[in-house]
Amino acid sequence: MTGTRIPSPMPTLTTPVRGRRELVAMAAVVVAFACAVRLAWLDRQSYWVDEQWSVGVASLPLADSLHTIKTEVHPPVYQLLLWAWVHLGGTDAAWTRALSTAFGLLGVFLAYWLLRRSELDLRLRLLIVAGSAAAGMAIVYAQEARSYSLLWCCALAVTALTIRLTAACPHQPQRGLVAGWVLWGAALSATHLFGALLLVVAGAVALGWRRLRPSLITAMTGLAVAPQLLWQIWGVFTPQFGGATSWIPRPASGELAELATTLFSVDGLEMTDGGFAWRSWAGVVFCAVVATILWSLSYRGGAPSAVDVGPRSSARDAATTLLLIAIVVTVLAWTVSQFVHVWTLRNLIVILPAATWGVIAALFAVAARARLESVFTAFLLACLAANLGWVAANLQAPYKTDFDAVSRYLDAERRADPDALFVGNFTPNWLLSSGLPTDRRYREWLMSPSVQRDAADLATLETRPGVTVYTYWVGSGDGVEDAAEVLLSQASSHAECERLPIFGLVVVRCESPHVPGYDQVPTEGDRN
Repeated sequence: MTGTRIPSPMPTLTTPVRGRRELVAMAAVVVAFACAVRLAWLDRQSYWVDEQWSVGVASLPLADSLHTIKTEVHPPVYQLLLWAWVHLGGTDAAWTRALSTAFGLLGVFLAYWLLRRSELDLRLRLLIVAGSAAAGMAIVYAQEARSYSLLWCCALAVTALTIRLTAACPHQPQRGLVAGWVLWGAALSATHLFGALLLVVAGAVALGWRRLRPSLITAMTGLAVAPQLLWQIWGVFTPQFGGATSWIPRPASGELAELATTLFSVDGLEMTDGGFAWRSWAGVVFCAVVATILWSLSYRGGAPSAVDVGPRSSARDAATTLLLIAIVVTVLAWTVSQFVHVWTLRNLIVILPAATWGVIAALFAVAARARLESVFTAFLLACLAANLGWVAANLQAPYKTDFDAVSRYLDAERRADPDALFVGNFTPNWLLSSGLPTDRRYREWLMSPSVQRDAADLATLETRPGVTVYTYWVGSGDGVEDAAEVLLSQASSHAECERLPIFGLVVVRCESPHVPGYDQVPTEGDRN
């Protein structure tokens, strides 16, 4: 009938939602809490070795920094940003990590901004924004002077725009969405190799929806992936390109389990060689239990009404797209890594938005069928807030190698005993976030006398009178306790030795009395 407006069953931004104000308020509290956690304790943890490398390279003159990063397998966009950031404000941990925190906060804003005009239900969008803000994996890398927070931010933008262009946008997409996907995609592929992998998979999934011309999707993907392709072409003609990845082992099936627990980030934060892992299965089990309960309730209530079809179908379509992207990227990365050294846990932060949003959308679709969208939204927002408390507690406890503590200890020991001998694999980068001087004159004073000894050789020197401090970094795995036992077992019977409880490091102090007829000191060749 002319002039008659037919209401759409698909909820829009103006469609009334029961308890809308309360749900918006709850989501705002979760987002505010998550942003506060990102900003707190930026300098509580020491730089660990990866941060030491990034900040150390960024501290060099530009020409030297470019010379160092030209062989990295990933493009140098973040490293150049960090170089400018360091030369603007120095190498203080709170300052350098603030750059990653800014990308983390930007990502939370983008989750809201890029989906605000989508066809997704308001309650689902609230959960996506709150889930993005509360993601423990994203929070931990927002407090690290590395590229992974930037990678997460760009991946989030591409994931959101992919949803807008496919599952949550039934009409012909606007040119601005296509341009935005290409621009954010270019930033993504210019940040990390896995960013290009996400773009290719997202483009392939978009083809399956048949809402965009294949030629347009191909052009979009090609333009977005171009920065990574150019960098890899550069690598073909650059000696030693990608050599820094040779230490990465071939992933086993256990790596997939570690990825699953880390994506949900429910307690148990630990440092590994591949990044920071959450070991608890509580998050996975929680989602499985909630899905089972919702599924049983959805069939008990009968078929959904016409009004329920919109929220349920849009959430279901979004979940299909998101989970398909996350699963395919993971499988491809795992398969390729059987032949090329590229798999680390931290690299998989690229699928964090797709994986977490996909699970949320799938659960919401089942809740919509049971007509429990608002109840489910309130419940999940409360659970996200509770989990943020665990994440905050994890961030306060030591989880990065405490190079700051050992640097300050060696400084105090040197001041108390100028003749104390330091033995181990100490490097100047250990000082970067300790608050101690990093100039050459100070380093020479601190490490004289000293003996450089590789962690692979924990044999002690022969007994010498006085104090000897053995200090070793043996990697981020589980070898610290074993190395300490080896060192203590080889201590001379004349020495009184004790291990200092410094997280992630083997630090043993031995004090020997003067032995008649023995007065060995380090040779000049042993000293730094």
